[in-house]
Amino acid sequence: MIWVQSPQWVRWILAIALTGVALWSEFGPDPSRPHPFAAKPIAAGEEISSDNTELRQVPDGLLDPVPDQGFALRSFDPGEPIVLAGWAEEPPPGPRNWWSIEVDLPAGAHLGAEVQLVLVEAGSTVPGRVVAIPADDPLSGSRGAVAIPPESVAIVARAAMTGQLVVLVRSG
Repeated sequence: MIWVQSPQWVRWILAIALTGVALWSEFGPDPSRPHPFAAKPIAAGEEISSDNTELRQVPDGLLDPVPDQGFALRSFDPGEPIVLAGWAEEPPPGPRNWWSIEVDLPAGAHLGAEVQLVLVEAGSTVPGRVVAIPADDPLSGSRGAVAIPPESVAIVARAAMTGQLVVLVRSG
């Protein structure tokens, strides 16, 4: 501190600059913004709203902003951020009154694609439509959702639980 002993005006400038930096860091602009996170499990196709999300502060620029209302293209676990890749303005394409089930989808499956669910144990097939696709993240897995007719719900769910379900995607 010998270098600030004289002249005295150097000490005053340093003290004012240090005080200015302290005030700016305390009262300056907040570098974070609110972002929606899943407050409870959100299934693919379910509406995303303030009922099933909570706002948390995240650093500005970390996550792309998403609108307050929309529909889930994939499932979200509690505490998971709502991201644009899993959000849509309109409900996923699926016939009305059909049920959806989360399954492993083959590569190339796209939203709205017609699929056949092969029930290996029963030796039968059930038609379906892809209503949620996996995230683009290679570490997220290949889980998506397929809508199925109400009369096939029980048999498809049983096949999915026992690992006896194969999903075939229409080519072309």
